[in-house]
Amino acid sequence: MLLKTKTFIIIYASLIVLFLSINLITSNKKLPTIGILSNPETGSDKNSTKYVVNANYVRWLEANGMEAVAIHPWFTQTQLNDILKKINGVVFQGENFDFAKDSIYYLTAKSIIENVKNFRTTAAMNFLVFGVCSGFQVLQTILAETDIITYHPHVDSQSSLNFELDELRDSKLYSGINDELANILKNTKSIYQHHYMAVAPEQYSEKNKLRDYMNYNSVDTDSRGNNYVASAEGIKNFPFYGVQFHPEIISFNRNKSKNVPETFQSVLVSKHFGHFLLKQAALNSNTFENSSDYEGYMTGKLGAPADKDGNYYYVFEKPSA
Repeated sequence: MLLKTKTFIIIYASLIVLFLSINLITSNKKLPTIGILSNPETGSDKNSTKYVVNANYVRWLEANGMEAVAIHPWFTQTQLNDILKKINGVVFQGENFDFAKDSIYYLTAKSIIENVKNFRTTAAMNFLVFGVCSGFQVLQTILAETDIITYHPHVDSQSSLNFELDELRDSKLYSGINDELANILKNTKSIYQHHYMAVAPEQYSEKNKLRDYMNYNSVDTDSRGNNYVASAEGIKNFPFYGVQFHPEIISFNRNKSKNVPETFQSVLVSKHFGHFLLKQAALNSNTFENSSDYEGYMTGKLGAPADKDGNYYYVFEKPSA
């Protein structure tokens, strides 16, 4: 009886220690941090003195368990290298703007991608780059090393995706997809598209350098009846991902046209991609050393008035030369 009592006490004490250890680890674990590359406010890098981060992306990331910081095109290479060692991934946000290849925006995006190519052979290989809408176009253009964006108007529209389910189940971007979500994506209008340009599936041929880094796994049809790439992900362990549609807008933007889906199914779709980002970012061990260091990277003001589509932006002043 005494032996049983001692055994019980030891097991009980061990469980308490285990619980406290797990609790301590959990309480000390920091949320993954995603950098959002700011866009020129005017639509062109060449004459913009202000750069913006759409608040929808910040809210979307925070709602899915992540923190957000701003990365700016005017960062020096040293500043860029420093921040990339502290965050767990980067989002190229979507907007209609000019990303000419000699612009500071494009060159910064390219530098980030080149850094991530090198990360692949290090402990930080799980550092993801996720492009949305025009940010997805930028990602694909840089990897292709040539102009591949063509006219595919699908403006202010609800839509669904076309895909082969077996291929989707084998992808990282749709990992864990169940029959319910697959049905939502394919048979309900739970996706929000708002763009004039996109990448045609033919650009993913073996003749294009893009195919060395990514492969598409779903398509959509524009208003003229032509297919374009709706989502794609990296191959050969390259952590590049992107969607032509807007998962960030579902829960936090109420577009004045009322064409943004507001159904329960559309929220599930938005959360799937948010959870994907969280899971991928959590695999990366980068971290800020202290809170003051982190806070210095999101210093813009949230603009008071919304734009004509109902968006709010964090506004950043570009330093004068």
